[in-house]
Amino acid sequence: MFSSYKETIEYTSDFIWEVDKNGVYTYVNKVVERTLGYLPSEMIGKTPFDFMPEKEKIRVEDIFKDIVVSERDFDTLENINLHKDGHEVVLETSGTAIFNEEGNLIGYRGIDRDISDKKELEMELEQKNLLLKNLLVNQSKMALIGEMLHELSNEWKKPLSEILVASSGVQMQREYNVLTNDTLDNAMTTINNSVKKLTNGIQRFDVFFKDDSEKTIYELTDVIKSTLDLMPIKEITINQKIHKSTLVGLEKKLIQVLANIMLKLKSMMYNSGTVEKYLFIGTKEVDNVVYITIKDNSGINTSDFINRIFNPSSDFKYINDENICLHTCKEIVLSQLYGSILAKNVSYDYEEKSYQGVEFVVSIPKIVV
Repeated sequence: MFSSYKETIEYTSDFIWEVDKNGVYTYVNKVVERTLGYLPSEMIGKTPFDFMPEKEKIRVEDIFKDIVVSERDFDTLENINLHKDGHEVVLETSGTAIFNEEGNLIGYRGIDRDISDKKELEMELEQKNLLLKNLLVNQSKMALIGEMLHELSNEWKKPLSEILVASSGVQMQREYNVLTNDTLDNAMTTINNSVKKLTNGIQRFDVFFKDDSEKTIYELTDVIKSTLDLMPIKEITINQKIHKSTLVGLEKKLIQVLANIMLKLKSMMYNSGTVEKYLFIGTKEVDNVVYITIKDNSGINTSDFINRIFNPSSDFKYINDENICLHTCKEIVLSQLYGSILAKNVSYDYEEKSYQGVEFVVSIPKIVV
């Protein structure tokens, strides 16, 4: 019976071991050769830490000392080991305390499982998730840029028409030899003013093309102004109650989040057929946390809508660019602005009228280190 048990231990698929209370190997089964490339005889008298990279050795030694002091079992402790040929092997270690008849700790008996392939797959999945997040962030930017370009094309019609009329008038009067200095000056003024309008429109895109990963000191009032400058929100009345706050963090990321929220609320108001369209923007600061609220009067008031607003994959028929953008906004707020974002239905009165709509609340710390 004992012989059969010992044989099972020797040829099981896992690396089984025993150490004394100082962590010195007193027994290892033959699986260690397949796991780390060493013969059992090469392991006896040494510690697990002798087969680890230096930084990992220091880290795991500290953990093991704490385990020994508390005389407790431990489970699924991940640690990096060096194979005999030099490559790294990730092991998942579990151990049970061994006591003598007097109840004194004399060592540990445990099992090591090679999880290198699992960790490699996890790392690959993490990289793919990061890539997907970056793609969604870029898609969010492109959706907003698309809206801005559509609005910009309308804004440019007038200044381009003014330039065409002014330049054509100058050319025609010169051909008929009736061009005066006053006419030329007026035409040049018109052209210069029109070019300035076109230039101002282009400058609004700077937020998308300049580095948005650099932390800066910025004013919340400037963020709100920049966001509103970005947004095509004609026919919408903006009500602001903005308190001055100075922040440190990713200003352009915050602008992108707020712009996409406003874009979503604008879309909801137009789709719901709201005649008088309002956006209410408010800010406050509590205990070094800044709260930004944006709400509409779209009339939408359903929990089902709120539950799926940040989740583009909850129901295929509800997937659209705006929901993807809001999903991305949530990721940005959580992982890059270190804050939170929520959406809720609200009912409120304004100028002696009752309204219903959706309110977004973005909260972020004043300083992100």
